Amino acid sequence: MKTILHRGAPVFALLALALVAGGCGTSSKNPTGPATSDMTQSEANDVALQTCFALDDVGLDVEGAVGGLPMSPALRPGAMPMHAAWDTTLSFGGMTAEISREFYDAGNNLLADYGPTAVRMNWRSHIWGGRETYRDTALVAHHANFDFTGIQLVDTAIVISGTCADTLLNKFHSLDSLVTRYGYWRSALACTNVRMRKIDGLPLGGTLTYVGKVDKLRSTELGDVEKHFSVIVVITFNGTRYPDVVINGLHHFQWDMEHGTMIPA
Repeated sequence: MKTILHRGAPVFALLALALVAGGCGTSSKNPTGPATSDMTQSEANDVALQTCFALDDVGLDVEGAVGGLPMSPALRPGAMPMHAAWDTTLSFGGMTAEISREFYDAGNNLLADYGPTAVRMNWRSHIWGGRETYRDTALVAHHANFDFTGIQLVDTAIVISGTCADTLLNKFHSLDSLVTRYGYWRSALACTNVRMRKIDGLPLGGTLTYVGKVDKLRSTELGDVEKHFSVIVVITFNGTRYPDVVINGLHHFQWDMEHGTMIPA
């Protein structure tokens, strides 16, 4: 089943909400052990900001997938399940999303739709276009393939695993909003056994790992490269609203999921 979704304003989801909801304030502790990055602290902050932006599209995936399941009103009180997204074309502006989902039973047999024998939902998306926030003006391309288990009413947690690939050409403000930055981000995300409690959406465990390349640009021209570096961003959920975040094994943060910020670790 497929729909086309045009999207302008950011869609904030349970797992991506904090990093995109209000911008990210970041810092880091003093490095310990061998350095694995030549990034300055300012450049690490820029990577954190671009991670925030990339996670917005993961947020659309999670919100769209969970919002279309029968238990989503309990998971997100007051929210409207996104059943309409499977029946019509929705227009929201500059972003376009092609989304498909399939349900499988315990024998890995494809089902016609959700039902009492469904144990897994496979969600695939392609999202592209231009998006603006108070901090960013960007062109994005996003491809995702996620599996959701724990989708029956008797299950107490949803488990999410899968991958996505992102490209982001971004003009954005620095953390202090005094400097305009330009970046070109290409990444692969691995989502590994992220377990999300249904009653309140709290992630109880699992990891999100971005592996990517980032060009620090002088302008919006792709060839105008000031510096190039590789990045690994690991977000580890720990059963609290403060998951651990590490950039290149050197720059440490905690993600304040409630307020959408990073804090020193």
